[in-house]
Amino acid sequence: MSLVIAFEGIDGSGKSTLARMLAQKINKEKVQFIDKNSDRPIRKIYRELMKNDEFISDALSLFLGLADYKYTEERVEDRSKEFIIYDRCFLSTLVDVISLGLISSEDMPLYMGMFRMPDIIYFIDADALQVLPEKKDISVAEAGGKISSPAELVDGFIEYQNRNYQGYLSLFEKYVETEVFRVRRDSVESSLDQIFCHFSSFIKNRFSQEFEDICQAEQD
Repeated sequence: MSLVIAFEGIDGSGKSTLARMLAQKINKEKVQFIDKNSDRPIRKIYRELMKNDEFISDALSLFLGLADYKYTEERVEDRSKEFIIYDRCFLSTLVDVISLGLISSEDMPLYMGMFRMPDIIYFIDADALQVLPEKKDISVAEAGGKISSPAELVDGFIEYQNRNYQGYLSLFEKYVETEVFRVRRDSVESSLDQIFCHFSSFIKNRFSQEFEDICQAEQD
Protein backbone atom coordinates (compact mmCIF):
# COMPACT_ATOMS: atom_id res chain seq x y z
CA MET A 1 0.00 0.00 0.00
CA SER A 2 1.19 3.50 -0.83
CA LEU A 3 2.50 5.82 1.87
CA VAL A 4 0.30 8.94 1.76
CA ILE A 5 1.88 12.26 2.74
CA ALA A 6 -0.11 15.49 3.05
CA PHE A 7 1.14 19.06 3.33
CA GLU A 8 -1.16 21.38 5.23
CA GLY A 9 -1.10 24.96 6.45
CA ILE A 10 -2.79 28.30 5.90
CA ASP A 11 -2.70 30.11 2.56
CA GLY A 12 0.73 31.55 1.84
CA SER A 13 2.58 29.32 4.30
CA GLY A 14 4.71 27.71 1.58
CA LYS A 15 3.25 24.20 1.73
CA SER A 16 2.84 23.91 -2.05
CA THR A 17 6.49 24.75 -2.68
CA LEU A 18 7.70 22.30 -0.04
CA ALA A 19 5.35 19.51 -1.15
CA ARG A 20 6.55 19.83 -4.74
CA MET A 21 10.20 19.92 -3.69
CA LEU A 22 9.84 16.69 -1.69
CA ALA A 23 8.08 15.03 -4.63
CA GLN A 24 10.84 16.15 -7.01
CA LYS A 25 13.48 14.70 -4.70
CA ILE A 26 11.96 11.21 -4.85
CA ASN A 27 12.45 8.95 -7.86
CA LYS A 28 9.60 9.83 -10.25
CA GLU A 29 8.82 6.15 -10.76
CA LYS A 30 8.01 5.83 -7.07
CA VAL A 31 5.97 8.97 -6.38
CA GLN A 32 2.71 10.66 -7.38
CA PHE A 33 2.29 14.37 -6.66
CA ILE A 34 -1.32 15.57 -6.37
CA ASP A 35 -1.45 19.28 -7.07
CA LYS A 36 -4.24 21.25 -5.39
CA ASN A 37 -4.61 23.26 -8.62
CA SER A 38 -5.06 20.29 -10.94
CA ASP A 39 -8.11 20.15 -13.23
CA ARG A 40 -10.09 17.46 -11.48
CA PRO A 41 -13.75 17.40 -12.59
CA ILE A 42 -15.37 18.64 -9.37
CA ARG A 43 -12.67 21.26 -8.81
CA LYS A 44 -13.29 22.56 -12.34
CA ILE A 45 -16.99 22.98 -11.53
CA TYR A 46 -16.11 24.97 -8.42
CA ARG A 47 -13.72 27.22 -10.34
CA GLU A 48 -16.26 27.87 -13.07
CA LEU A 49 -18.86 28.91 -10.51
CA MET A 50 -16.38 31.27 -8.86
CA LYS A 51 -15.17 32.66 -12.19
CA ASN A 52 -18.70 33.48 -13.27
CA ASP A 53 -19.43 35.24 -9.98
CA GLU A 54 -22.16 32.77 -9.15
CA PHE A 55 -23.38 32.79 -5.58
CA ILE A 56 -21.85 29.90 -3.68
CA SER A 57 -22.90 29.37 -0.12
CA ASP A 58 -20.34 28.28 2.47
CA ALA A 59 -22.06 24.91 2.72
CA LEU A 60 -21.98 24.29 -1.05
CA SER A 61 -18.35 25.33 -1.29
CA LEU A 62 -17.31 23.01 1.51
CA PHE A 63 -19.28 20.01 0.29
CA LEU A 64 -17.84 20.48 -3.21
CA GLY A 65 -14.43 20.47 -1.54
CA LEU A 66 -15.14 17.20 0.28
CA ALA A 67 -16.55 15.63 -2.90
CA ASP A 68 -13.43 16.67 -4.82
CA TYR A 69 -11.08 15.06 -2.30
CA LYS A 70 -13.18 11.88 -2.17
CA TYR A 71 -13.09 11.69 -5.96
CA THR A 72 -9.31 12.18 -5.83
CA GLU A 73 -8.87 9.42 -3.26
CA GLU A 74 -10.94 6.94 -5.27
CA ARG A 75 -10.17 7.88 -8.88
CA VAL A 76 -6.91 9.86 -9.03
CA GLU A 77 -4.59 8.23 -6.51
CA ASP A 78 -2.19 5.78 -8.17
CA ARG A 79 -1.80 3.04 -5.59
CA SER A 80 0.99 1.46 -7.65
CA LYS A 81 3.27 4.26 -6.47
CA GLU A 82 5.19 3.86 -3.23
CA PHE A 83 4.53 7.46 -2.21
CA ILE A 84 1.56 9.77 -2.81
CA ILE A 85 2.12 13.41 -1.89
CA TYR A 86 -0.83 15.77 -1.49
CA ASP A 87 -0.56 19.54 -1.71
CA ARG A 88 -3.56 19.90 0.63
CA CYS A 89 -5.94 17.04 1.38
CA PHE A 90 -9.46 16.73 2.78
CA LEU A 91 -8.25 18.14 6.10
CA SER A 92 -8.12 21.62 4.53
CA THR A 93 -11.84 21.49 3.87
CA LEU A 94 -12.60 20.23 7.37
CA VAL A 95 -10.59 23.11 8.81
CA ASP A 96 -12.93 25.46 6.93
CA VAL A 97 -15.85 23.53 8.41
CA ILE A 98 -14.47 24.16 11.89
CA SER A 99 -13.75 27.84 11.18
CA LEU A 100 -17.24 28.48 9.86
CA GLY A 101 -19.02 26.34 12.45
CA LEU A 102 -20.92 24.34 9.85
CA ILE A 103 -20.54 20.94 11.51
CA SER A 104 -20.85 20.14 15.19
CA SER A 105 -17.96 18.47 16.99
CA GLU A 106 -20.17 15.41 17.49
CA ASP A 107 -20.51 14.98 13.72
CA MET A 108 -16.82 15.47 12.88
CA PRO A 109 -15.82 11.78 13.32
CA LEU A 110 -18.42 10.87 10.66
CA TYR A 111 -16.74 13.14 8.11
CA MET A 112 -13.24 12.09 9.14
CA GLY A 113 -14.23 8.46 8.67
CA MET A 114 -15.12 9.02 5.02
CA PHE A 115 -11.47 9.45 4.04
CA ARG A 116 -8.21 7.59 4.29
CA MET A 117 -6.04 9.45 6.79
CA PRO A 118 -2.56 10.35 5.49
CA ASP A 119 0.33 8.44 7.03
CA ILE A 120 2.28 11.67 7.57
CA ILE A 121 1.00 15.23 7.79
CA TYR A 122 3.52 18.03 7.37
CA PHE A 123 1.95 21.11 8.93
CA ILE A 124 3.68 24.35 7.99
CA ASP A 125 3.46 26.07 11.36
CA ALA A 126 2.81 29.73 10.58
CA ASP A 127 -0.04 32.12 11.34
CA ALA A 128 -1.34 34.98 9.21
CA LEU A 129 1.02 37.65 10.52
CA GLN A 130 4.01 35.45 9.74
CA VAL A 131 3.05 34.90 6.10
CA LEU A 132 1.53 38.32 5.34
CA PRO A 133 4.81 40.19 4.62
CA GLU A 134 5.54 37.80 1.73
CA LYS A 135 2.01 37.78 0.26
CA LYS A 136 2.07 39.74 -2.98
CA ASP A 137 -1.64 39.34 -3.67
CA ILE A 138 -4.59 38.36 -1.48
CA SER A 139 -7.64 36.83 -3.11
CA VAL A 140 -11.16 37.30 -1.84
CA ALA A 141 -11.29 33.59 -1.02
CA GLU A 142 -8.10 33.85 1.06
CA ALA A 143 -9.75 36.68 3.01
CA GLY A 144 -12.80 34.60 3.86
CA GLY A 145 -14.98 35.42 0.87
CA LYS A 146 -17.09 38.15 2.45
CA ILE A 147 -15.19 41.25 1.37
CA SER A 148 -16.94 44.36 0.06
CA SER A 149 -13.86 46.42 -0.86
CA PRO A 150 -10.14 45.85 -1.59
CA ALA A 151 -9.28 47.81 1.57
CA GLU A 152 -10.74 44.97 3.65
CA LEU A 153 -8.53 42.26 2.14
CA VAL A 154 -5.64 42.47 4.61
CA ASP A 155 -7.81 42.51 7.73
CA GLY A 156 -9.98 39.78 6.25
CA PHE A 157 -6.93 37.66 5.45
CA ILE A 158 -5.55 38.00 8.98
CA GLU A 159 -8.87 37.16 10.64
CA TYR A 160 -9.79 34.25 8.35
CA GLN A 161 -6.35 32.65 8.14
CA ASN A 162 -5.82 32.86 11.90
CA ARG A 163 -9.17 31.14 12.41
CA ASN A 164 -7.98 28.43 10.04
CA TYR A 165 -4.67 28.16 11.88
CA GLN A 166 -6.50 27.56 15.14
CA GLY A 167 -8.82 25.18 13.29
CA TYR A 168 -5.83 23.06 12.28
CA LEU A 169 -4.57 22.89 15.86
CA SER A 170 -8.03 21.90 17.11
CA LEU A 171 -8.43 19.26 14.38
CA PHE A 172 -5.02 17.72 15.09
CA GLU A 173 -5.61 17.64 18.84
CA LYS A 174 -9.11 16.19 18.82
CA TYR A 175 -9.47 14.04 15.71
CA VAL A 176 -6.14 13.17 14.07
CA GLU A 177 -4.26 10.16 15.37
CA THR A 178 -1.72 9.91 12.57
CA GLU A 179 1.71 11.53 12.75
CA VAL A 180 1.69 15.34 12.48
CA PHE A 181 5.09 16.97 12.02
CA ARG A 182 5.05 20.71 12.63
CA VAL A 183 7.50 22.38 10.27
CA ARG A 184 9.02 25.65 11.48
CA ARG A 185 8.61 28.25 8.77
CA ASP A 186 12.08 29.68 8.44
CA SER A 187 13.72 29.81 5.03
CA VAL A 188 12.62 27.35 2.35
CA GLU A 189 15.96 25.57 2.74
CA SER A 190 15.58 25.26 6.51
CA SER A 191 11.99 24.03 6.29
CA LEU A 192 12.97 21.52 3.62
CA ASP A 193 15.85 20.26 5.76
CA GLN A 194 13.41 19.62 8.62
CA ILE A 195 11.12 17.67 6.28
CA PHE A 196 13.94 15.62 4.72
CA CYS A 197 15.33 14.76 8.16
CA HIS A 198 11.93 13.64 9.50
CA PHE A 199 10.98 11.77 6.32
CA SER A 200 14.32 9.98 6.21
CA SER A 201 13.88 8.80 9.80
CA PHE A 202 10.25 7.80 9.18
CA ILE A 203 10.89 5.56 6.17
CA LYS A 204 13.95 4.03 7.82
CA ASN A 205 11.90 3.05 10.87
CA ARG A 206 8.81 1.99 8.88
CA PHE A 207 10.38 0.31 5.86
CA SER A 208 14.07 -0.09 6.72
CA GLN A 209 14.81 2.07 3.67
CA GLU A 210 17.42 4.77 3.38
CA PHE A 211 16.23 8.10 2.00
CA GLU A 212 19.00 8.05 -0.61
CA ASP A 213 17.63 4.79 -2.01
CA ILE A 214 14.34 6.36 -3.08
CA CYS A 215 15.75 9.63 -4.36
CA GLN A 216 15.87 10.77 -7.93
CA ALA A 217 19.31 10.22 -9.43
CA GLU A 218 21.36 13.40 -9.63
CA GLN A 219 21.83 14.75 -13.15
CA ASP A 220 25.39 15.22 -14.37
